[in-house]
Amino acid sequence: MTADFLVEIGCEELPPKSLKELEAAFLDGITKKLQLARVNFSNATSFSTPRRLAVLVSDLDTTTPVEQQLIWGPPI
Repeated sequence: MTADFLVEIGCEELPPKSLKELEAAFLDGITKKLQLARVNFSNATSFSTPRRLAVLVSDLDTTTPVEQQLIWGPPI
């Protein structure tokens, strides 16, 4: 099952010259963390205004895959 996911940050006035760079960094950070957590999604789009940064993640999996780990240690 999938769903759309919106992350939005409201802030004080951001400098217009660095707005695109901040938008790209926010998008990159969100997508890298989702990939690191092995959460599948189809697309991520970023939006920005001088007072907001947002990322819309489309078709985000609502569950994560089950991982099984075998850890060897001393007997208890």
